[in-house]
Amino acid sequence: MKRAILKIPEGLELSQLTQEQQAAIQSVFTEFVMPMPGTIPFNGHIIIDSIAGDNYDPETMQGLSLPFELLDLWQWDGVGELIRLEESWGDIIDYFPAGVFNIPHGFAGWPNV
Repeated sequence: MKRAILKIPEGLELSQLTQEQQAAIQSVFTEFVMPMPGTIPFNGHIIIDSIAGDNYDPETMQGLSLPFELLDLWQWDGVGELIRLEESWGDIIDYFPAGVFNIPHGFAGWPNV
């Protein structure tokens, strides 16, 4: 399993994407919340928190011209430790109401990051 934190345009609905893009999302994401609880929209974007299958490949998704920016990605086999694959949070502090970076949301069964 992988956990992906993404930035997307505010107001984007999955139904607005092409059929190919929708199929790709449905084939990899098992759960997602948009926006991520505990975050706020900023500069026309929101943060999404998602759980994806092991078949999630950021390069393949990028090739589909999805309006998503991958901010962070972790790999977890359900038993061992998390492996951080990406880290591009950059300067997104404005998405957090307290002005402090944190990960305010979690999924049941997923370890704290």
